[in-house]
Amino acid sequence: MNADLTVAATSMLEAALRLLTTDTAQAAAEWAGAAGIVGLQIAACVLVADFLSGVVHWLEDSYFNAKTPVIGKWLIEPNLLHHRDPRAMVKTSWWDTNVPLLLIAAAIIGITIALGVFHWWIGLTVAVLSHGAEFHRWAHRSRTENGRFIVWLQQNGVVQSPAHHAGHHRHDKDRHYCTITNYVNPVLDGVRFWRGLEAVIWAITGVKRRPEPEGEHEHEHEHGHETERERETNEAQRSDRAGGTTTIRLTQMCERRRELAASGRASGHGGACGGRCAGCPRRAG
Repeated sequence: MNADLTVAATSMLEAALRLLTTDTAQAAAEWAGAAGIVGLQIAACVLVADFLSGVVHWLEDSYFNAKTPVIGKWLIEPNLLHHRDPRAMVKTSWWDTNVPLLLIAAAIIGITIALGVFHWWIGLTVAVLSHGAEFHRWAHRSRTENGRFIVWLQQNGVVQSPAHHAGHHRHDKDRHYCTITNYVNPVLDGVRFWRGLEAVIWAITGVKRRPEPEGEHEHEHEHGHETERERETNEAQRSDRAGGTTTIRLTQMCERRRELAASGRASGHGGACGGRCAGCPRRAG
């Protein structure tokens, strides 16, 4: 165990023993102080890991492409698939999602040990960061898929919530890159950190941020990560079950698709009405 962590743990133990042998109030204060310091250090490790997850995510979304050697097939292509189909990552196993990152984390920790620079907070930060993809996957799963414990963690701000992560999948997917907590993204987006970084890279290298591929805006998300097309389908199903108002609701839905197309957020009229509303392409048939 690292010397600093040993000192902190020893201080906490000594304070706990003094609770039984000396001034209880003073010993309790010492123990609380030592525990508070360790707690702050752990929180700092989690926030640093969250920031680093954002850096990796930002690089995936902003530069390189599927043809980039090595990382193109392994990293960028799955990322582009994720933007086209955000729930694709939910279908992968825990093994496929996490083991590659865990192996990289083990290598980093091994190198720091070999160089004699390992510190317990390095180990914790790397451990949390290595699970960033899993926290990301939780944000795309339903409450039923996650189970009560994970939902509790999300609702109480321990890990990132689906509602918070949904902010990344709106518009040009150029914000909310961090995937572990709800706390780092608002700060970075508030100071336009990523835009500033992109401006520096452009000024030095002449390389601009990669534009979002055509058609990706169809998959913008709202709370719960439901796409426009998914909402359209669900609305049609609810209309069918309700009865009597199907034509009206589908007509409104087709009008909404046209409005989305006009604003560049969807790829045109979906024809979901089956030709029953004015202007539907299916009507001609």
